[in-house]
Amino acid sequence: MHAPLTDTVLMTFDGTVVEFFGYTDVHRYHVWQQPTFEFTQGRMPRLIVRLASGGKHSLLYDRDRLEGLQAVAAEVARVVAEA
Repeated sequence: MHAPLTDTVLMTFDGTVVEFFGYTDVHRYHVWQQPTFEFTQGRMPRLIVRLASGGKHSLLYDRDRLEGLQAVAAEVARVVAEA
């Protein structure tokens, strides 16, 4: 499954790896890293990815894409809980 954060950044989940494609790089987080997601509001809303090991990554997202992003995040959370 996938959902765009912006016109240039895409979040994907294949059941084992969450990936963010865009800008000039790619970020990958495996289910075993136990990623969690926080969606901030405000003038520049951000998706914050936190890993069980303490790592963190922050990406801007468009407000009108929040529902799709939350659906992908919920599926990741479900798979992490079952792992």
